[in-house]
Amino acid sequence: MKKGFTLVELLAVIAILSILAIIAVPTYNVVSNRIKQSTYETKVQNIISRAEEYAENSNRYVFDVGTLIEQGLLESDNEASQYLDPRTGRDMRCDIINVVFENNQYVASITESETCYTDEELENLFGMFEIKIYRPDGTEVEPIEGTDWIREQDVILKYEIKDTYQDYMDDITQIIWSGEAEKVCEQNDLSACDEYEIHTDVIKNVTVNLQINLNINGSTIISRTNKKVLVDLKNPSIDNIVTGTDLNEQEKNKTEFDLSDGNGSGVKYYAIISGESSCSGEAYESARKTINSNHIVEYLDSGEYTICVEDNVGNTGQGSVSLREINFDANGGTVDIDKKVIGTNTSYGVMPTPTREYYHFLGWFTSPSGGTEVTTDTILTENTTVYAHWQIYTYTISYNANGGTGAPASQTKTHGVNLTLSTTKPTRTGYTFLGWSTSSTATSDTYTAGGTFTQNAN
Repeated sequence: MKKGFTLVELLAVIAILSILAIIAVPTYNVVSNRIKQSTYETKVQNIISRAEEYAENSNRYVFDVGTLIEQGLLESDNEASQYLDPRTGRDMRCDIINVVFENNQYVASITESETCYTDEELENLFGMFEIKIYRPDGTEVEPIEGTDWIREQDVILKYEIKDTYQDYMDDITQIIWSGEAEKVCEQNDLSACDEYEIHTDVIKNVTVNLQINLNINGSTIISRTNKKVLVDLKNPSIDNIVTGTDLNEQEKNKTEFDLSDGNGSGVKYYAIISGESSCSGEAYESARKTINSNHIVEYLDSGEYTICVEDNVGNTGQGSVSLREINFDANGGTVDIDKKVIGTNTSYGVMPTPTREYYHFLGWFTSPSGGTEVTTDTILTENTTVYAHWQIYTYTISYNANGGTGAPASQTKTHGVNLTLSTTKPTRTGYTFLGWSTSSTATSDTYTAGGTFTQNAN
């Protein structure tokens, strides 16, 4: 008879297996990581070797891993042309390679990068040379915070060689500046190209290109870089001030205008200050608003205002608007909008049409009765009230002899006012005049000659 395992024996086996797992798993991870690290180092060494070969044949000293794949010097890891870090699975195609020539050989180094750059961007960011901007007094010019723009009338561009390539200074054979004007210096007069001057009157937006040719190990190396120079000396402007265009309760005191900085750095702030003011100091700072759109809409009461605008580099422009109020008095009627605000010395423009039951609206006048009529072309010079003038409805009462002769002339009846009919009676041979009716076939009169007519109708 076979004897099975006891519970104690099973527990012992489980404990032993657990101990072995605790020991084996970390050991496996260590071994796996070592293999991945070794594979990574092999891939890096392969990159370096191919990069040095490419630099020697192409005379390029800054490029990325993706370039080596495109040139057929490296084989990608999959159909997506990725070159993967075996440790993390990160795509290495954007990693940047710098090559220098030292001790009679090419030496490459790699910098990890998550961003892939164009060839031009690589030269500007990681190439041999860089361009810096200086004032005539020698101090460096930095862009205004948050922008790429500067506010300097005269600047000097200078090239500087990066620390990694300092040994190449004596290998320069030619320098070529271009942008607004070309400036070329040969090996015997390189110092004449140490600087490139730019003058700005209002706004400048120019890309300055620098090409430096070197003779390294018998080969001509061309290093290119550029610098975009953005200068804004122009004061922004306030344009197209418009008031009083809308006739509704919400828009009756709307003022709108446009802010412009031309081709400059762009408008950033504006402020509306009551009264005359400068566009600086506490009043401006407290009223200043960040611009979300170059078209501004504000709701202002009558008065004098200063409008300020500031661009991204601190240039300021200033304007003003003078506003006056037109109050609309319906003078017995009703009107949807009781006032509007427009610019001083501008025409009244569109005005509301009031209503009054049983009255015709005649127009707006400067007095409740009499006065001078104002129109859309009338010029407003001060706060004013205009009054609606009315004409009550009237009706024409006509007489028809209906086969007879001698009907009286027509009469005019005013709304709500009784009319005494004409006493004149028409005649018809063989008939007796009975009176007047509103129907030609009536057999009895509705109104008698000289009677009272009460209807409000023609």
